[in-house]
Amino acid sequence: MKREQGHAVLQSLRALRCTRPFRWDRVLDDAAWAIDATTPAYACAWRLRGHLRRLADIATSGTRVKPLDTYTHDLVEQARALASSQAPITVSESVVHLRALGQLASDLVDQLIAAHHISPPVTERDVLSAFVPPAPGLSRC
Repeated sequence: MKREQGHAVLQSLRALRCTRPFRWDRVLDDAAWAIDATTPAYACAWRLRGHLRRLADIATSGTRVKPLDTYTHDLVEQARALASSQAPITVSESVVHLRALGQLASDLVDQLIAAHHISPPVTERDVLSAFVPPAPGLSRC
């Protein structure tokens, strides 16, 4: 009985974590930086691990309504495994690990958008509004 209650509490916590606003720009910025990394950055790796956990929770939060396809399921399993893995010790292994974190985060975001689990981080309207000049007398900030 207690194990079932613990599982229910864990599911509730994951659902709550998925309701907070998610900063896609940070995920994609961290992923892009990590893919191009030549030196290990432990802060970036730490953030990417958090992003991967959050993306995995988002992907699995609605599985009772809409089951995951095989590719998305595989990406979620890889994300959970990589996010919980031990950090490498050597510099070269750390760079490879950081790049893998970034590539997996980028792939998982793309797949979740394609599978309609999340909405795209930027809409065409958002892009076009960036080019509209501000009204006279108002600053851009």
